[in-house]
Amino acid sequence: MATYLEFENGIKQIDEDISNAKIKGDIHAVEILEKNLEKEISKTYKNLTEYQKLQLARHPDRPYALDYIRALLRDSYEIHGDRNFADDAAIVCYTGYLGARKVLVIGEQKGRGTKNKIKRNFGMPHPEGYRKALRIAKMAEKFNLPILFFN
Repeated sequence: MATYLEFENGIKQIDEDISNAKIKGDIHAVEILEKNLEKEISKTYKNLTEYQKLQLARHPDRPYALDYIRALLRDSYEIHGDRNFADDAAIVCYTGYLGARKVLVIGEQKGRGTKNKIKRNFGMPHPEGYRKALRIAKMAEKFNLPILFFN
């Protein structure tokens, strides 16, 4: 279920109307409502205040690094540990294919839900996370692979 901010109430209402129209099987109403939704989205995000932009940046439903990694990479494999002390779950490192090109990915992951946020230390890396990222960067240099960074 989506989370809406206070200034997104118009979008929320139209989304609910679309869901109700789909349940009723009213395809014509769905088409009209989807056009209205596009207009409402454009209107809502056109003139945001600085505070509203900050709220969007901290939106609970915004995608995190793992969301992008899972969407972009195929045949991905997670790389763990700094080879010195431990693995830091706040820093995620993957190798995989972006199109036909093999890449390495380094990202900061906050986590969703209380247990996952605690596991990932709310996205705040420990020193071993930085060492893991450095190890991956050196690996990329050694094998001449591009690196993608997600924050």
